[in-house]
Amino acid sequence: MTSTAVRPTARQGVAMTSLRKTALIAGLSAASAIVALAVYGAVQAADGVANNEVDDAWVAAQGAEKAARFASAETVRWLEWEARSYHDDALASPCLC
Repeated sequence: MTSTAVRPTARQGVAMTSLRKTALIAGLSAASAIVALAVYGAVQAADGVANNEVDDAWVAAQGAEKAARFASAETVRWLEWEARSYHDDALASPCLC
């Protein structure tokens, strides 16, 4: 008895491989976009909530405590800048795929 199974030709195999690569790239791009959205939430939290709290504490501080509160506010600002740079990288990565 002979087998009647159809085997893909070389051309069809290349098309299947290309389709798998396209699906992989689409999945990576979607994951990168989700990461970018999550990091954007962290940036907004640092900018809207944390900065507001430390700035209010700095303004309300008296005497020697004012310098420590300023350093605290500056640290939160640096963390926001760092989170924003991660967001920019995460936002660009779907475009690179």
